[in-house]
Formats: sequence, C-alpha cells, structure tokens
Amino acid sequence: MANNSNEAAKESEFVSLRTTKKRRRGPESESDDDEADSSQNTDSDEEDESESSSASSNDGLDTEEDSFFTVRDDAHSTTRRKLAELNQRVKDDPQDVDAWLDLVDLQDQQSLLLGNNHGDQSLGPSGGPAKTKEEISGISSVKLSIIESALRQVHSPSARERLELAMMREGSKVWTPKRLAQQWTDLVRNNASGSGLGFLLWKARLDFEMTNLSTLTVDGIKLFCVERLRALEAEATALTNDAAKEAEIYSQVIYVFLRVTRFMYDAGFRDLAAAAWQATLESSFARPSTEVEGASLGQFWDSEIQRIGEEGAQGWRSYAAKIQAGEDAEEALLDYNVETHSLPTLDFAKLAKSAYQEEASDMDEYKPLYEAWVVAERQRANFAKLPARVIDDIDDGGFEDVFRVAVFSDLRALLFHIPDSLLPILKPVLVDAFLLFCQLAPAFSTSTWIETARNDPFLAIVVLSGEGGVNGIKLEAPQEDPVDGLGTAGRSPPDLFYDGSHIVRTSDVLFSNPRWFRYLPDWLHQQNPAAVEAPVPPSWVANTLRQLVRLFGFNELALYSLAVDAMVNPTAVKKAARALIKQDISNTALYEAYAQAEASRGNVDVARTVLASATTGTGIANVEAELTLRQTWAWIELESGQKNGAVRRLALQSATREDTPHTPVTAREVNQPLSPAESLRLRHTLRTGMEFGISAGYARRAALFAQTFVLFEYLSSTDHEKELPQKHQSKQGNILAAMAIATTFSEEMQSRGYAATVVHEQFLQCVARIIYFHATHGAYRPTDLQAPLQKMVTLFPQNGIFLRLFAWIDPASASGLSQLRPDNPLQMILDTVVLTRDNDCPSSRAFVIRHALQSGHGQGHAARAAFERALGGRHGSSDYNLTCYGNARLWQAFVHLTAVEAMASATVAARRDGRGVRVRGVDKKMVALAKDVYYRSVRACPGAKDVLLEAFGPNTGLVATSSEAGMLPSDLRAVFQTVVGKGLRVHIDLVEAQDRVSQALNNLSK
Repeated sequence: MANNSNEAAKESEFVSLRTTKKRRRGPESESDDDEADSSQNTDSDEEDESESSSASSNDGLDTEEDSFFTVRDDAHSTTRRKLAELNQRVKDDPQDVDAWLDLVDLQDQQSLLLGNNHGDQSLGPSGGPAKTKEEISGISSVKLSIIESALRQVHSPSARERLELAMMREGSKVWTPKRLAQQWTDLVRNNASGSGLGFLLWKARLDFEMTNLSTLTVDGIKLFCVERLRALEAEATALTNDAAKEAEIYSQVIYVFLRVTRFMYDAGFRDLAAAAWQATLESSFARPSTEVEGASLGQFWDSEIQRIGEEGAQGWRSYAAKIQAGEDAEEALLDYNVETHSLPTLDFAKLAKSAYQEEASDMDEYKPLYEAWVVAERQRANFAKLPARVIDDIDDGGFEDVFRVAVFSDLRALLFHIPDSLLPILKPVLVDAFLLFCQLAPAFSTSTWIETARNDPFLAIVVLSGEGGVNGIKLEAPQEDPVDGLGTAGRSPPDLFYDGSHIVRTSDVLFSNPRWFRYLPDWLHQQNPAAVEAPVPPSWVANTLRQLVRLFGFNELALYSLAVDAMVNPTAVKKAARALIKQDISNTALYEAYAQAEASRGNVDVARTVLASATTGTGIANVEAELTLRQTWAWIELESGQKNGAVRRLALQSATREDTPHTPVTAREVNQPLSPAESLRLRHTLRTGMEFGISAGYARRAALFAQTFVLFEYLSSTDHEKELPQKHQSKQGNILAAMAIATTFSEEMQSRGYAATVVHEQFLQCVARIIYFHATHGAYRPTDLQAPLQKMVTLFPQNGIFLRLFAWIDPASASGLSQLRPDNPLQMILDTVVLTRDNDCPSSRAFVIRHALQSGHGQGHAARAAFERALGGRHGSSDYNLTCYGNARLWQAFVHLTAVEAMASATVAARRDGRGVRVRGVDKKMVALAKDVYYRSVRACPGAKDVLLEAFGPNTGLVATSSEAGMLPSDLRAVFQTVVGKGLRVHIDLVEAQDRVSQALNNLSK
C-alpha cells in the first residue's frame, strides 16, 4: 500500500501536457458519423461492394498508427518516470538546484510528445517542428511555476541566481516587454540589500536593456556598464591574499569593457571606442614603472603624442621617461603627419536640380534626399574609425562633429587599472578581447570569459560571405570548383574564408594557402575592396600588434602579429619575420611561421631554405619542435606536388639516420622514396612515441606523434593504389589506413579524458586537412570520409572546419539535393548536435544561412527561413531564439536580403506608363515583408546604428518605390528621430541637409 501511495503521489505531481485525441480508423472522421447513418440505407449496396476493398488499406493505416502511438507511449512513459524521479529528488533535497533546473528542462521533452501538432509543418530554431504560441505559453507557465516553487525553498545565493536567471530567460519568451521590465526592476530591488546582482544576472539584464526599444539610450547603457566596472573594481580591492579570485574579477572587468566599447562602436561612436582601447592598452602594456609628475595617462593622451597603433608611437612609458629626464616629450609631434582631407557630404546643387526637374518642392517628402544622406552618412562613418586630433586639418563641409576628437575626459569613466601583479595573467585575456573588438579571432583562447564573449550574440563574429562586409550576401549560384579531381569536379569548394567559428589556431590556418581554411579575415588585405568597410583600419591593427611585441615585449603574440603583418603588408613579411627572429632567435615556431608565410605567397624555395635552417642550422630544442617543423615542411612539399619529398621530410632524423642524426638530407635524396628499412624504423618511432606519450600523460607530444604518423601512413602506404585510376595514384594516399590510425588514437584520447581538449581538437583538424586533400586530388567514396567527419562534428560541434567539410564532402548535401532525402545527413547532425541548446552559437547559424543560399542556387526563400530560425524574435512565438537575437550583423543582413529581394521583384514587375516612361512595379507582399523584418530588427537592436539606417536604402525595396507598402518619407523621418533620440552618432544632420537643399532649390526657382 505504501508503494502504491508513493506511486500515486508521483503521478499526481506529473503535469501532463499531452492532449487527448480520439483515433480515427479509416478515412472518415467521427464527426461524419451522423451523415453516414443518414445515408446508410440508400448506399448500403455500394458500401457492401467497397467494404472488402477498403479493409486492407484501413488495416494498413491502423498498423502504422498503432506503431506510431506505441513509440509515443514508450517515450511518454520514459519522460513520466524521469519527471517522477526528479520530483522525488527535489522533495528529498529542496536545495538541489540541479534537480530543479533539470525538472524545468524536462518540460520541453514532454512537450515534444504532444498529440495535437502532427500537422504543424513550420520549423523551430533547430529546424524541428515548431510549437504553437499556446503550447509555448503553457509550457512556460509550467516552467515558471516550478522555478517559483524552487525559489521559495532554495537559500544559497549562487543557486538562487541560477534559478532567477532561468526565470528571466523563460519569462522573456512569454511576458510582454512592460512586464519583463517590471520583473527586472523587482529583481534588482530584491537583491539590493546584498552584493547586488550576480554576474550572470547582470549580464542577462544588460542583454535585456540593449534590446529594449522603449528605454534604451546610449548614455543609459554606458552608465549601466560603468557602474558595473566600478563595482567590480571595488570588489577586487576588498579582497586580501586571493590572487585567483582577483584575476577572475578583472577578467569580468575586461568582458564588461568589451561589451560597452562594442556597444559604443555599434551606436556609431567608433572612434571613441577605439580610443578607449588605445588608452587601455597603453595603461596595461606601456605603463611606467613609477608615477611621474606631469606624465599621467591623461596628460599623455591629451598631449596628442602618437598612441599605440599609430606610426611612430613609443608609448606612455617613453613619454613619462622623457618628462622625468626633463626632455621635450612633445617633440615627437613634429614627425606627426597632419591629416588633411575633406569629409564626404551631399551634393546639394545636384539634389536641388533633380528636385526642380521633378517638380518636387517639399524636401521632407523627397526620397532621393534621404538616400543621398545615408550614403554620405555611411561614408563619414568609415572615416571615423579612429579618433582625430585637434591639429588635423579637416573640411567637414559645415557639418561640425563635436565627437571627432576624443579627449581624456571622454574616456576616463570607461578605463580601469589592472594591478601589476595580475598583468602577466591577464595580458592574454586583454589582447584577445581587443581582437574580438576588432572582429578578429583570438590569439590565445585561454580564458573562459573569451569563449563566453565569442558566443555572446552582441559580440560574436558572423560572416555571411567571403566577399567581406555585412551585406555581402551573394544571391547568384556558386561558381564551379577549379580543383582538378574526380571527386570535386564541377563543384564549388567549401567556404574556406574566415567565418568567426571556433577553430584551433595553428600555423597552417594562420598562414593559410588558397586551398585550406583561414583563421584571419580577407579584409586585412589592404588592397581588398572590403578593407574600406573593415571594422577597423587593417594597418592600425597590424601596428598595434607589432608594437605590443617589439616595443612592449609581449613575445607570446609574435606569431599572430606576423600573420597579420603578412596579410596587411605581404611584401614586408621578410623584414617583419627577421625582426621577430632576431628578438627570439631560439624560437623555432617563428621559423615555421615565416616559412608558412612565404609558402602561402608561392615562395616555396624560400620556405624550404628557412625550414632547412631551422632543422639543421640552429638545432632543435626538443622533439615536439622537430615534429611540428617536419609536418609543416611535409605539407609544403605535398601541396607542391612532391609526394615523396613530403614523406622524406616527415622522417625524423633520429629514426632514419641513427649513426649521424643531424646530417641533412641531400638534394638527390629529397624526392626519393624511403627505403623499406627507413620506413620501418620511422613507423616504429612514430607509433612508439604516440603510445608512450598518451600512456605517460603527455597529450600534446602524443598528438604530435599521432599527427605525423597519420600523415606518414597516408602518404607511404601503397595497398590502395591498385583500386585507383592510374592518373590518381601519384596524387592521393591511403585514406583508409590513415583514418584507421586516426580513429584509434582519437578513441584513446577520449578514453583517457582528453575528449574535449584543445590538443584533441588540433589533432582532428590535422586529420581533416588530410581528408580535404584526398577529396580534392582524386576520386573518393563520400561514406569513407563522412564517417570520421561526423565524429569530429559530434565531438566539437562549434568547429567550423569540421562542419563545413562535412557539408561539402557529400555531393548531395553540397548541391542541396540532400534536402529531398528523408535521411538528410547534414540536417540530421544540425538538429541533433550542432544546433542543440548546449551547442548552438551564432557562427553555426551563419553557416546554416550561407548553406541555404548556396544550396538554394540563389533562391532567397531558403535563406529567409534560415534567418528566421536563427533570429526569430517574436515574444511568445515558436522561433524565439536567444542565441542570436541581439546580433546586429545578422539582423542587418536579414533586412538587407529581404529589401534587395523586394527591389528585385519590383524590377521584374516593371512596366511602362501611358507616356511611355518605364515605371517600376511593386510587389507589395515582398515590400511589406521587408518592412516587417526591418521593424523587428529595430526592436531587437535599437542601439545598432547600421541596422536603423537600412531603412534609407539606397536602392532597396524599402525606399525605391512609391507604394505605401514601403518606407514613406514620414517613416524615414521617424527613424531619424529615433536615431537622434536614442543618442546614436549622427555625422550629418538630416534636417540641416534638407534646409540646404531647400535653399538651393529656392535659388533655382528665382
């Protein structure tokens, strides 16, 4: 009886979301029974004749339906048991916050078993069936009820914070903005008596404030973040003898600083945000050893001496030293090149003439003026990426910009001081945050706060096209792959450009050749047209990183700095590399990096000379350095078509020349295959090193041996050649032998607890490179390559290399034909692994959008659906997705896509009026869709100036139409007032521009 009562109690606590539904047997519904009865007498003969023929089909339907409900009932029972177990856990231990949160999460699993949504074909954020608004409301109500019950019983501040965070996130899906704002106010008030909101709650509130159209202002968000900076500094100051905790607090400070500067950048204050970073880097890397009177950071800044990132900069430390020595520190200004140029502006005479010809008298209603204004406004924004100086000679066309010059008083509130004792720990974190601000991948990725920032929708880097620029969306079909190979002929290559995804930084991606993935964006090439719209000037980034290494001694950044230099100024890479090598002559990684840089430019002979110098001339400090150098050299030979040379370069000298281990390989020997004895010794050395390393706990060394072993086995094993056409035997290796070793080592890594480590991920990237080389140099069976790639994606779902290769390696997936398959492998791994709640991130959503554009062969509807699943954004809707909701670049691209499509549809519908003048037609449905997406983007990103300016076009369906479905002049004026009212940066006052055109028009009319 006791057991029965316990079971009954558990059952009573189970909240079923499954609706009852009568099963239908046969094609007729039960609602038709009355009609069937009334016609039974007259149609009895016909029913008798058809009864036997329909029985078998009805039985088939019943069998399928019974099977379906059996599966559903089994899953439902499992969920019921889990719910009962969790209910019992929270009863036994009400302080078990993990059980409470698991109980909340399990409501989603129960919702998947609802019986009333079979016909819903819409898609949710992960691509699965979407839930209706009523279902979401019901599920959220149950979740909120559970959380409220937990909050009444849980007392630990950290545990309560987790519950409150879950409550606010769940409430954001169903509460109105007004109620959500009130809930945040109440939450802050309730926590005011203690230490205030914990960091996770504070961050969630910041996310809310930055997406709250009704209350957001630039000054308000800035003040909100500054208050947090001061609170964190006070908390760190109060600590005693707890360096680890203090470092954690200052890591939070760096994150907050990154958030506020990136917000200012998006709000149009690009120069001020860059200035804040300049001052912070000066304060942290060029800080004087002692305080010098008259040489404070503020005095250094306002002196307008060259600052970090600028040509000729020597740093705050040098300025203070000169002041202390009684020298004229401002003498360096004599070498400063005064900026002299005219800022872009509107052609008022041309606009007045056009208005006069079109008989337009009211400039408030003249759309071409709005379109001309936004072009000039964007051009001025591109000129304002760095702070100007008072001494610059700038012609602003009469539109004075008071924010153009950043003085120290503008920056003081944003800055913070890291204690000297913590600088060695926090310098990598600070540099990574600076790189993220510049929309570059991190150089170290050693901090959890940097990983948090990379997935933060307000900070994440998303790239939708290799052409560069946020709006670089290509609607045309992809081009054919120029690579000569049976497996890839006639196909476009994968997206090799930098896409913001989480890949491990290695030399082969830092100094990538055109046939492999890249770690750095193409806008760093100054000759690239995209450099004009780059987030920051490429030369400024290169100068900053170079100065951090050479002037301020941050040698850990040397490889990254050289990689950026190689892209920004490739002709000077030799000079840059030699300067770094001279500074640290024993660093073999610098030799490897320089060789990679030269090889990527096609200078293979120079690369060989550098590597030969590194492996013989200077000696090799350890076996790990030798393995790395030899892998690099082998890949350079392999990419040059020298397969035997690649094998020879893999041969460790200790394995092939036991008597004279440092004797270099002769020129004649380099392209000769290894002898059987040499191959045997090398294979034994590599296997032994791999096995010993992993058993002894030296994971990095073991992985390097394994990488070399896999590549060697791929190139040296010849058992496969009899299966290949003659012309491919010299290009490809034995992929099955290589994958067998790779799989064995990967499984060993997982069994020893290294599954999610960077070392394991780096090893798999090396294996992925072999897979890609094999696929692009001959025929292959997709199934042989898909299986290992699928495991890689499962292990590291945010790694863009693995995901892009998996999508590309299957011809059907790459072409979009797999969409017709019920077992679409790409969609399955996206739904079950990549886009799940634990793994979802903005870069993966960007990949889905790009793939939709490519597989749709330029059809925008597939991309629109991908955008909808990534962004959603309607409260209480099934597509509400917090992963990307605040990402301004995704929203801007979505608006641009729909607006351009609306323009294209209007062009197709063009006709001639009665006077023979060609008039653009209007697809009101597409224009209305673009307008709806635009206003949704404004609600999601009210502080992102570029998003708001999409309303003005130019040349998009939003403004290039006279239809009321598009943006009317009154709408555009309202948008401009919103820009001004929110405190966003305006370079050219639109009202003043209208007055000037009106004046010019009046002059023409006289």
